[in-house]
Amino acid sequence: MKKSPIKSALIDKLHKGFVCTCIAVTIYGFSAIGLFYYRYLTEVKPKKLLENQSLLAEGSSEVLKDNVETLKL
Repeated sequence: MKKSPIKSALIDKLHKGFVCTCIAVTIYGFSAIGLFYYRYLTEVKPKKLLENQSLLAEGSSEVLKDNVETLKL
């Protein structure tokens, strides 16, 4: 049984197209994930750290004192 050259060429072109599509999707996916993590590390995380530091600074004031009396059981 001999393969026909037309059928084989068509299958080769379809396979090449599928492989190129997979490569393109992989490159796009990795670049999208990379941009997401870059944005997270440069914008989101520093903003969260500043918010946490400001909250800690508010709670560490010397003026704030505990006014609750001691519980006696």
